[in-house]
Amino acid sequence: MREFEQYIKAVEEQIRCKRAVPCIEEELKSHLEDQKEALIRDGMEEEKACKEAVRQMGDPVEVGVMLDRIHRPKMEKSLLAIVIILSIVGALLQFLARGPWKSYILFMGIGLIIMIGMYFIDYSILATHPFLFWFGIGAGGILFVLFSGRGMVNGSFGYQTQQILLLFAPAYGGILYYFRGKKYKGIFLSLLFLLLPFSIVIYTVNLSGFFILFPVFLFMLGVSVWKGWFGVKKIFGMGIVCSPIVVGALTAVFAYGSTIIKSYQKVRIEAFWNPEKYAKGAGYLTYHLRNMSSGLKWFGEGIGTNELVELPSMHSDYIVFFLVYHFGMAAGILIVSFLLYLIGRMFKLSMRQKNRLGTLVGMGCTGVFFVETVSYILMNFGKLPAFRAYMPFLSSGRGQVIHYLLIGVMLSVYGNTNVITEKTMGFLHATSSSHSGK
Repeated sequence: MREFEQYIKAVEEQIRCKRAVPCIEEELKSHLEDQKEALIRDGMEEEKACKEAVRQMGDPVEVGVMLDRIHRPKMEKSLLAIVIILSIVGALLQFLARGPWKSYILFMGIGLIIMIGMYFIDYSILATHPFLFWFGIGAGGILFVLFSGRGMVNGSFGYQTQQILLLFAPAYGGILYYFRGKKYKGIFLSLLFLLLPFSIVIYTVNLSGFFILFPVFLFMLGVSVWKGWFGVKKIFGMGIVCSPIVVGALTAVFAYGSTIIKSYQKVRIEAFWNPEKYAKGAGYLTYHLRNMSSGLKWFGEGIGTNELVELPSMHSDYIVFFLVYHFGMAAGILIVSFLLYLIGRMFKLSMRQKNRLGTLVGMGCTGVFFVETVSYILMNFGKLPAFRAYMPFLSSGRGQVIHYLLIGVMLSVYGNTNVITEKTMGFLHATSSSHSGK
Protein backbone atom coordinates (compact mmCIF):
# COMPACT_ATOMS: atom_id res chain seq x y z
CA MET A 1 0.00 0.00 0.00
CA ARG A 2 3.08 2.20 0.24
CA GLU A 3 2.93 2.54 -3.54
CA PHE A 4 -0.55 4.03 -3.21
CA GLU A 5 0.55 6.57 -0.60
CA GLN A 6 3.54 7.71 -2.65
CA TYR A 7 1.47 8.02 -5.80
CA ILE A 8 -1.32 9.97 -4.06
CA LYS A 9 1.23 12.30 -2.42
CA ALA A 10 2.83 13.01 -5.80
CA VAL A 11 -0.59 13.81 -7.28
CA GLU A 12 -1.56 16.05 -4.35
CA GLU A 13 1.59 18.14 -4.81
CA GLN A 14 0.10 19.40 -8.08
CA ILE A 15 -3.15 20.56 -6.44
CA ARG A 16 -3.25 24.29 -5.72
CA CYS A 17 -6.59 24.34 -3.89
CA LYS A 18 -5.76 22.60 -0.61
CA ARG A 19 -9.44 22.36 0.33
CA ALA A 20 -9.84 19.94 -2.59
CA VAL A 21 -7.08 17.59 -1.38
CA PRO A 22 -9.30 15.40 0.87
CA CYS A 23 -11.80 15.00 -1.98
CA ILE A 24 -9.06 14.05 -4.46
CA GLU A 25 -7.38 11.72 -1.97
CA GLU A 26 -10.66 9.89 -1.43
CA GLU A 27 -11.24 9.67 -5.18
CA LEU A 28 -7.75 8.29 -5.89
CA LYS A 29 -7.84 5.75 -3.04
CA SER A 30 -11.19 4.44 -4.21
CA HIS A 31 -10.03 4.11 -7.82
CA LEU A 32 -6.72 2.45 -6.89
CA GLU A 33 -8.43 -0.01 -4.52
CA ASP A 34 -10.99 -0.96 -7.17
CA GLN A 35 -8.26 -1.47 -9.75
CA LYS A 36 -6.17 -3.55 -7.31
CA GLU A 37 -9.13 -5.80 -6.42
CA ALA A 38 -9.87 -6.35 -10.11
CA LEU A 39 -6.26 -7.40 -10.76
CA ILE A 40 -6.26 -9.76 -7.75
CA ARG A 41 -9.44 -11.40 -9.03
CA ASP A 42 -7.60 -11.97 -12.31
CA GLY A 43 -4.98 -13.97 -10.40
CA MET A 44 -2.28 -11.38 -9.70
CA GLU A 45 -0.52 -11.24 -6.33
CA GLU A 46 -1.42 -8.32 -4.05
CA GLU A 47 2.00 -6.62 -4.15
CA LYS A 48 2.20 -6.82 -7.94
CA ALA A 49 -1.45 -5.75 -8.19
CA CYS A 50 -0.66 -2.58 -6.23
CA LYS A 51 2.25 -1.69 -8.51
CA GLU A 52 0.22 -2.45 -11.64
CA ALA A 53 -2.72 -0.36 -10.42
CA VAL A 54 -0.36 2.58 -9.92
CA ARG A 55 1.21 2.05 -13.34
CA GLN A 56 -2.20 2.00 -15.05
CA MET A 57 -3.14 5.29 -13.38
CA GLY A 58 -0.44 7.06 -15.37
CA ASP A 59 2.13 9.72 -14.54
CA PRO A 60 1.22 11.32 -11.16
CA VAL A 61 2.24 14.81 -12.30
CA GLU A 62 0.01 14.66 -15.38
CA VAL A 63 -2.86 13.21 -13.34
CA GLY A 64 -2.37 15.90 -10.69
CA VAL A 65 -2.43 18.71 -13.25
CA MET A 66 -5.62 17.29 -14.77
CA LEU A 67 -7.31 16.95 -11.37
CA ASP A 68 -6.16 20.46 -10.44
CA ARG A 69 -8.14 21.82 -13.39
CA ILE A 70 -11.24 19.91 -12.29
CA HIS A 71 -11.07 20.33 -8.52
CA ARG A 72 -10.66 24.07 -8.12
CA PRO A 73 -13.16 26.80 -7.16
CA LYS A 74 -15.05 28.06 -10.20
CA MET A 75 -16.81 31.38 -10.64
CA GLU A 76 -20.37 31.17 -12.01
CA LYS A 77 -19.88 33.92 -14.58
CA SER A 78 -23.46 34.01 -15.88
CA LEU A 79 -24.76 34.63 -12.35
CA LEU A 80 -22.22 37.39 -11.83
CA ALA A 81 -23.01 39.00 -15.19
CA ILE A 82 -26.77 39.14 -14.52
CA VAL A 83 -26.21 40.66 -11.08
CA ILE A 84 -24.02 43.39 -12.57
CA ILE A 85 -26.58 44.12 -15.31
CA LEU A 86 -29.43 44.34 -12.79
CA SER A 87 -27.31 46.57 -10.54
CA ILE A 88 -26.67 49.02 -13.38
CA VAL A 89 -30.37 49.01 -14.30
CA GLY A 90 -31.24 49.56 -10.63
CA ALA A 91 -28.94 52.59 -10.39
CA LEU A 92 -30.42 54.05 -13.57
CA LEU A 93 -33.98 53.54 -12.31
CA GLN A 94 -33.13 55.23 -9.01
CA PHE A 95 -31.81 58.24 -10.91
CA LEU A 96 -34.88 58.43 -13.17
CA ALA A 97 -37.26 57.97 -10.23
CA ARG A 98 -35.45 60.75 -8.37
CA GLY A 99 -34.59 58.28 -5.65
CA PRO A 100 -31.44 58.22 -3.50
CA TRP A 101 -29.29 57.05 -6.41
CA LYS A 102 -26.00 58.12 -4.81
CA SER A 103 -26.62 56.01 -1.71
CA TYR A 104 -27.83 53.20 -3.98
CA ILE A 105 -24.48 53.22 -5.80
CA LEU A 106 -22.65 53.31 -2.45
CA PHE A 107 -24.50 50.27 -1.09
CA MET A 108 -24.22 48.57 -4.47
CA GLY A 109 -20.43 48.92 -4.26
CA ILE A 110 -20.40 47.60 -0.69
CA GLY A 111 -22.66 44.75 -1.73
CA LEU A 112 -20.47 43.74 -4.67
CA ILE A 113 -17.40 43.66 -2.42
CA ILE A 114 -19.24 41.50 0.13
CA MET A 115 -20.51 39.24 -2.66
CA ILE A 116 -17.00 38.58 -3.97
CA GLY A 117 -15.74 38.11 -0.41
CA MET A 118 -18.42 35.49 0.27
CA TYR A 119 -17.35 33.59 -2.85
CA PHE A 120 -13.95 32.93 -1.24
CA ILE A 121 -15.51 31.70 2.02
CA ASP A 122 -16.18 27.99 2.41
CA TYR A 123 -19.95 27.70 2.84
CA SER A 124 -19.58 24.24 4.43
CA ILE A 125 -18.86 25.93 7.78
CA LEU A 126 -22.67 26.01 8.03
CA ALA A 127 -22.51 22.24 8.47
CA THR A 128 -19.90 22.26 11.23
CA HIS A 129 -21.27 25.27 13.15
CA PRO A 130 -25.02 25.42 12.33
CA PHE A 131 -26.16 26.60 15.77
CA LEU A 132 -23.50 29.30 15.97
CA PHE A 133 -24.73 30.90 12.75
CA TRP A 134 -28.41 30.38 13.59
CA PHE A 135 -28.30 32.01 17.01
CA GLY A 136 -25.75 34.55 15.81
CA ILE A 137 -28.20 35.82 13.19
CA GLY A 138 -30.92 35.77 15.83
CA ALA A 139 -28.78 37.84 18.18
CA GLY A 140 -28.02 40.27 15.36
CA GLY A 141 -31.73 40.65 14.64
CA ILE A 142 -32.55 41.25 18.30
CA LEU A 143 -29.76 43.83 18.68
CA PHE A 144 -31.00 45.60 15.57
CA VAL A 145 -34.48 45.73 17.10
CA LEU A 146 -33.16 47.15 20.36
CA PHE A 147 -30.83 49.80 18.94
CA SER A 148 -32.36 50.83 15.62
CA GLY A 149 -34.64 53.79 15.18
CA ARG A 150 -38.31 52.99 15.28
CA GLY A 151 -41.50 54.75 14.37
CA MET A 152 -45.19 54.25 14.91
CA VAL A 153 -46.92 52.38 12.09
CA ASN A 154 -50.69 52.21 12.47
CA GLY A 155 -50.43 51.88 16.23
CA SER A 156 -47.59 49.37 16.37
CA PHE A 157 -43.84 49.78 16.42
CA GLY A 158 -42.28 48.94 13.06
CA TYR A 159 -38.71 47.75 12.73
CA GLN A 160 -36.62 47.30 9.63
CA THR A 161 -35.37 43.82 10.53
CA GLN A 162 -36.75 42.03 7.49
CA GLN A 163 -33.56 42.06 5.43
CA ILE A 164 -31.35 40.83 8.28
CA LEU A 165 -33.76 37.97 8.94
CA LEU A 166 -33.36 36.79 5.34
CA LEU A 167 -29.97 35.41 6.40
CA PHE A 168 -31.87 32.74 8.32
CA ALA A 169 -32.71 31.09 4.96
CA PRO A 170 -29.23 29.77 4.06
CA ALA A 171 -28.49 29.17 7.75
CA TYR A 172 -31.55 26.91 7.90
CA GLY A 173 -29.79 24.72 5.36
CA GLY A 174 -27.15 24.02 8.01
CA ILE A 175 -29.84 23.20 10.59
CA LEU A 176 -31.60 20.76 8.26
CA TYR A 177 -28.29 19.16 7.32
CA TYR A 178 -27.43 18.69 11.00
CA PHE A 179 -30.74 16.93 11.72
CA ARG A 180 -30.63 14.71 8.61
CA GLY A 181 -31.23 11.03 9.30
CA LYS A 182 -32.75 11.74 12.72
CA LYS A 183 -36.23 10.54 11.70
CA TYR A 184 -39.31 12.33 13.04
CA LYS A 185 -37.30 13.81 15.89
CA GLY A 186 -35.19 15.65 13.34
CA ILE A 187 -38.27 17.07 11.59
CA PHE A 188 -39.83 18.30 14.84
CA LEU A 189 -36.55 19.86 15.98
CA SER A 190 -36.14 21.54 12.59
CA LEU A 191 -39.60 23.07 13.03
CA LEU A 192 -38.79 24.04 16.61
CA PHE A 193 -35.80 26.11 15.47
CA LEU A 194 -38.17 28.30 13.45
CA LEU A 195 -39.50 29.78 16.68
CA LEU A 196 -36.50 32.12 16.86
CA PRO A 197 -36.97 33.99 13.55
CA PHE A 198 -40.76 33.97 13.84
CA SER A 199 -40.60 35.33 17.39
CA ILE A 200 -38.56 38.28 16.13
CA VAL A 201 -40.93 38.76 13.19
CA ILE A 202 -44.02 38.73 15.42
CA TYR A 203 -42.45 41.01 18.03
CA THR A 204 -41.55 43.57 15.38
CA VAL A 205 -44.98 43.29 13.73
CA ASN A 206 -43.17 42.51 10.48
CA LEU A 207 -45.80 40.45 8.66
CA SER A 208 -44.07 40.85 5.29
CA GLY A 209 -40.98 39.18 6.77
CA PHE A 210 -43.15 36.32 8.00
CA PHE A 211 -44.77 35.74 4.61
CA ILE A 212 -41.37 35.72 2.90
CA LEU A 213 -39.59 33.37 5.31
CA PHE A 214 -42.48 31.00 6.09
CA PRO A 215 -42.80 29.48 2.57
CA VAL A 216 -39.01 29.36 2.12
CA PHE A 217 -38.48 27.40 5.34
CA LEU A 218 -41.32 24.97 4.62
CA PHE A 219 -40.10 24.45 1.06
CA MET A 220 -36.60 23.59 2.28
CA LEU A 221 -37.96 21.24 4.93
CA GLY A 222 -40.39 19.68 2.45
CA VAL A 223 -37.65 18.97 -0.09
CA SER A 224 -35.52 17.37 2.65
CA VAL A 225 -38.38 15.09 3.67
CA TRP A 226 -39.38 14.26 0.10
CA LYS A 227 -35.82 13.29 -0.84
CA GLY A 228 -35.69 10.94 2.16
CA TRP A 229 -32.94 12.80 3.99
CA PHE A 230 -34.67 12.34 7.36
CA GLY A 231 -35.30 8.64 6.79
CA VAL A 232 -39.08 8.72 7.36
CA LYS A 233 -42.09 7.76 5.25
CA LYS A 234 -42.82 10.58 2.84
CA ILE A 235 -46.58 10.72 3.43
CA PHE A 236 -46.23 11.12 7.21
CA GLY A 237 -43.23 13.41 6.95
CA MET A 238 -44.95 15.73 4.48
CA GLY A 239 -48.00 15.73 6.74
CA ILE A 240 -45.86 17.14 9.55
CA VAL A 241 -44.33 19.71 7.19
CA CYS A 242 -47.78 20.88 6.07
CA SER A 243 -49.18 21.04 9.61
CA PRO A 244 -47.92 24.63 10.22
CA ILE A 245 -49.94 25.75 7.18
CA VAL A 246 -53.14 24.28 8.64
CA VAL A 247 -52.39 25.67 12.10
CA GLY A 248 -51.55 29.06 10.62
CA ALA A 249 -54.77 29.20 8.60
CA LEU A 250 -56.91 28.27 11.62
CA THR A 251 -55.05 30.80 13.77
CA ALA A 252 -55.66 33.52 11.17
CA VAL A 253 -59.39 32.75 11.08
CA PHE A 254 -59.57 32.75 14.88
CA ALA A 255 -57.53 35.96 15.14
CA TYR A 256 -59.75 37.75 12.63
CA GLY A 257 -62.85 36.91 14.63
CA SER A 258 -61.29 37.93 17.94
CA THR A 259 -59.65 41.03 19.38
CA ILE A 260 -56.14 39.83 18.51
CA ILE A 261 -56.34 41.64 15.18
CA LYS A 262 -56.98 45.30 15.88
CA SER A 263 -59.71 47.28 14.17
CA TYR A 264 -57.31 49.20 11.89
CA GLN A 265 -55.81 45.90 10.73
CA LYS A 266 -59.26 44.56 9.86
CA VAL A 267 -59.94 47.74 7.92
CA ARG A 268 -56.76 47.20 5.89
CA ILE A 269 -57.85 43.66 5.06
CA GLU A 270 -61.31 44.81 4.02
CA ALA A 271 -59.79 47.68 2.01
CA PHE A 272 -57.82 45.21 -0.07
CA TRP A 273 -60.96 43.33 -1.09
CA ASN A 274 -63.00 46.49 -1.55
CA PRO A 275 -60.54 49.35 -2.31
CA GLU A 276 -63.23 51.60 -3.83
CA LYS A 277 -64.94 51.86 -0.45
CA TYR A 278 -61.69 52.96 1.23
CA ALA A 279 -60.19 54.86 -1.72
CA LYS A 280 -59.26 57.86 0.44
CA GLY A 281 -58.00 55.80 3.35
CA ALA A 282 -56.65 52.27 3.80
CA GLY A 283 -57.49 51.31 0.21
CA TYR A 284 -55.76 54.31 -1.36
CA LEU A 285 -52.74 52.47 -2.77
CA THR A 286 -54.63 49.40 -3.98
CA TYR A 287 -57.30 51.56 -5.61
CA HIS A 288 -54.85 53.76 -7.51
CA LEU A 289 -52.54 50.90 -8.49
CA ARG A 290 -55.40 48.98 -10.03
CA ASN A 291 -56.67 52.05 -11.84
CA MET A 292 -53.25 52.95 -13.21
CA SER A 293 -52.61 49.34 -14.25
CA SER A 294 -55.52 49.58 -16.67
CA GLY A 295 -53.74 52.45 -18.44
CA LEU A 296 -50.45 50.64 -19.06
CA LYS A 297 -49.07 50.33 -22.59
CA TRP A 298 -46.64 47.89 -24.15
CA PHE A 299 -44.34 50.75 -25.11
CA GLY A 300 -44.12 54.26 -23.74
CA GLU A 301 -45.77 56.06 -20.87
CA GLY A 302 -49.13 54.98 -19.49
CA ILE A 303 -52.27 57.05 -19.04
CA GLY A 304 -52.80 59.09 -15.86
CA THR A 305 -49.22 60.12 -15.14
CA ASN A 306 -50.23 62.61 -12.44
CA GLU A 307 -51.39 59.81 -10.15
CA LEU A 308 -48.02 58.10 -10.16
CA VAL A 309 -46.22 60.83 -8.26
CA GLU A 310 -48.55 60.27 -5.30
CA LEU A 311 -47.22 56.76 -4.65
CA PRO A 312 -45.05 56.75 -1.50
CA SER A 313 -41.52 55.28 -1.53
CA MET A 314 -41.74 54.81 -5.30
CA HIS A 315 -37.97 54.30 -5.60
CA SER A 316 -38.16 51.43 -3.12
CA ASP A 317 -41.62 49.89 -2.88
CA TYR A 318 -42.91 50.60 -6.41
CA ILE A 319 -39.87 50.71 -8.65
CA VAL A 320 -41.22 48.00 -10.98
CA PHE A 321 -44.48 49.88 -11.44
CA PHE A 322 -42.48 53.04 -12.12
CA LEU A 323 -40.57 51.14 -14.82
CA VAL A 324 -43.62 49.75 -16.64
CA TYR A 325 -45.60 52.96 -16.26
CA HIS A 326 -42.95 55.22 -17.78
CA PHE A 327 -41.33 52.86 -20.29
CA GLY A 328 -44.03 50.30 -21.05
CA MET A 329 -44.77 46.71 -20.12
CA ALA A 330 -42.19 45.42 -22.61
CA ALA A 331 -39.40 47.13 -20.66
CA GLY A 332 -40.73 45.75 -17.39
CA ILE A 333 -41.00 42.21 -18.75
CA LEU A 334 -37.44 42.42 -20.10
CA ILE A 335 -35.92 43.49 -16.78
CA VAL A 336 -38.01 41.09 -14.71
CA SER A 337 -37.04 38.29 -17.13
CA PHE A 338 -33.39 38.87 -16.23
CA LEU A 339 -34.24 38.47 -12.56
CA LEU A 340 -36.38 35.37 -13.18
CA TYR A 341 -33.54 33.86 -15.20
CA LEU A 342 -31.22 34.56 -12.28
CA ILE A 343 -33.61 32.76 -9.93
CA GLY A 344 -34.00 29.84 -12.33
CA ARG A 345 -30.24 29.55 -12.67
CA MET A 346 -29.82 29.59 -8.89
CA PHE A 347 -32.40 26.81 -8.52
CA LYS A 348 -30.74 24.71 -11.21
CA LEU A 349 -27.32 25.10 -9.61
CA SER A 350 -28.76 24.17 -6.21
CA MET A 351 -30.35 20.96 -7.46
CA ARG A 352 -27.15 19.93 -9.25
CA GLN A 353 -25.02 20.01 -6.12
CA LYS A 354 -23.17 16.83 -5.21
CA ASN A 355 -23.84 17.19 -1.50
CA ARG A 356 -27.03 17.84 0.44
CA LEU A 357 -25.72 20.88 2.29
CA GLY A 358 -25.02 22.68 -0.98
CA THR A 359 -28.52 21.89 -2.21
CA LEU A 360 -30.17 23.12 0.99
CA VAL A 361 -28.15 26.33 1.29
CA GLY A 362 -28.70 27.07 -2.40
CA MET A 363 -32.44 26.47 -2.08
CA GLY A 364 -32.59 28.86 0.86
CA CYS A 365 -30.99 31.67 -1.16
CA THR A 366 -33.10 30.87 -4.21
CA GLY A 367 -36.32 30.74 -2.20
CA VAL A 368 -35.75 34.22 -0.77
CA PHE A 369 -35.25 35.74 -4.23
CA PHE A 370 -38.27 33.92 -5.67
CA VAL A 371 -40.74 34.82 -2.91
CA GLU A 372 -39.53 38.42 -2.71
CA THR A 373 -39.74 38.92 -6.47
CA VAL A 374 -43.19 37.37 -6.91
CA SER A 375 -44.72 39.11 -3.89
CA TYR A 376 -43.18 42.47 -4.91
CA ILE A 377 -44.62 42.29 -8.42
CA LEU A 378 -48.06 41.25 -7.16
CA MET A 379 -48.03 44.07 -4.61
CA ASN A 380 -46.98 46.60 -7.27
CA PHE A 381 -50.04 45.81 -9.34
CA GLY A 382 -52.52 45.75 -6.47
CA LYS A 383 -52.83 41.96 -6.30
CA LEU A 384 -51.49 41.87 -2.74
CA PRO A 385 -52.03 44.32 0.14
CA ALA A 386 -49.45 47.11 0.35
CA PHE A 387 -46.43 46.26 2.52
CA ARG A 388 -42.79 47.29 2.85
CA ALA A 389 -41.06 45.30 0.13
CA TYR A 390 -37.74 45.03 -1.68
CA MET A 391 -37.14 44.10 -5.29
CA PRO A 392 -33.71 42.45 -5.45
CA PHE A 393 -31.11 44.78 -7.03
CA LEU A 394 -33.73 47.32 -8.13
CA SER A 395 -35.11 48.80 -4.90
CA SER A 396 -33.16 51.37 -2.91
CA GLY A 397 -32.09 50.97 0.70
CA ARG A 398 -29.39 49.32 2.77
CA GLY A 399 -31.27 46.03 2.51
CA GLN A 400 -29.88 45.48 -0.97
CA VAL A 401 -26.54 44.54 0.62
CA ILE A 402 -28.16 41.37 1.99
CA HIS A 403 -29.12 40.31 -1.53
CA TYR A 404 -25.52 40.64 -2.70
CA LEU A 405 -24.45 38.59 0.31
CA LEU A 406 -26.93 35.84 -0.60
CA ILE A 407 -25.62 35.79 -4.16
CA GLY A 408 -22.12 35.51 -2.71
CA VAL A 409 -23.21 32.44 -0.74
CA MET A 410 -24.65 31.01 -3.95
CA LEU A 411 -21.36 31.65 -5.76
CA SER A 412 -19.54 29.83 -2.95
CA VAL A 413 -21.90 26.87 -3.26
CA TYR A 414 -21.31 26.59 -7.00
CA GLY A 415 -17.60 27.35 -6.77
CA ASN A 416 -17.03 24.45 -4.38
CA THR A 417 -19.08 21.89 -6.34
CA ASN A 418 -15.98 19.90 -7.31
CA VAL A 419 -13.97 20.85 -4.24
CA ILE A 420 -16.03 19.67 -1.26
CA THR A 421 -17.96 16.45 -0.71
CA GLU A 422 -20.01 15.34 2.28
CA LYS A 423 -17.36 12.79 3.24
CA THR A 424 -14.58 15.36 3.27
CA MET A 425 -16.40 18.27 4.97
CA GLY A 426 -15.84 17.01 8.51
CA PHE A 427 -12.20 16.13 7.83
CA LEU A 428 -11.57 19.50 6.20
CA HIS A 429 -12.81 21.56 9.14
CA ALA A 430 -11.26 19.24 11.72
CA THR A 431 -7.91 19.76 10.01
CA SER A 432 -8.27 23.55 9.82
CA SER A 433 -9.31 23.65 13.49
CA SER A 434 -6.30 21.63 14.59
CA HIS A 435 -3.96 23.91 12.65
CA SER A 436 -5.51 27.03 14.12
CA GLY A 437 -5.17 25.58 17.60
CA LYS A 438 -1.43 25.07 17.30
